[in-house]
Amino acid sequence: MKRFLSPFLALFLLVGTLFSLAACEIYVDDPYDPYNPYNPGGGSGDRQRANVISGEWQGDFGMYYTAIHPISGKAVTFDAAYSYLLFQNDYYGARRGVGKQIDFYRTGPYEYQYYLFYWEVNNGVLYLTYPQDSNLNVAIYDYYLSNSIFTGRVGNSGFRFRLTSLRYNNWGAFSGNYMFGNYNNWTWGNGYTQKRSLEGVPATPDAASLHIVRGHRPAADESR
Repeated sequence: MKRFLSPFLALFLLVGTLFSLAACEIYVDDPYDPYNPYNPGGGSGDRQRANVISGEWQGDFGMYYTAIHPISGKAVTFDAAYSYLLFQNDYYGARRGVGKQIDFYRTGPYEYQYYLFYWEVNNGVLYLTYPQDSNLNVAIYDYYLSNSIFTGRVGNSGFRFRLTSLRYNNWGAFSGNYMFGNYNNWTWGNGYTQKRSLEGVPATPDAASLHIVRGHRPAADESR
């Protein structure tokens, strides 16, 4: 026996499906986007964006740091291989919250660097503020969101990042504004990144003595 849906029920299911798709994908620069806070029909766009951003992400966020080589006196740049980011709302439906970020490195004195940050979506712009290092503060204007992909350009650097959803069970091991882990087998060599012992030169990172400068890589460095 065939069963037919009433016109009202069919319309309800169609609207629900369209709403679910719209809730999963957000194009920030689309003027017709119902999540656009400037769209009279949107209204709560910032909160809806924040709801999608809230969660765990992984990928290349364009992080790097430079250190002064203790022998040559020249600046050496180390690019993060990938980053983990956690966005948590202040409360359900909030457009701001607290976040955690871990940058992992394959070479250099640091194995990882961890930062706490505060985040907020305001008029469609995502702001990240880092109490440990204001040089990392960034405003992200051009981005695309779904439940599994978060991509866009990082502030003035123009670096295009691409993050995917993550499930990480060790966030509780990271606290405070900043933490780092050393590479136990790392020692400064005569060259920039050699891993051989050099007598009298400590391997332990010292941000003051190494003149550490952190930031986001510029767009020209995306292929590095």
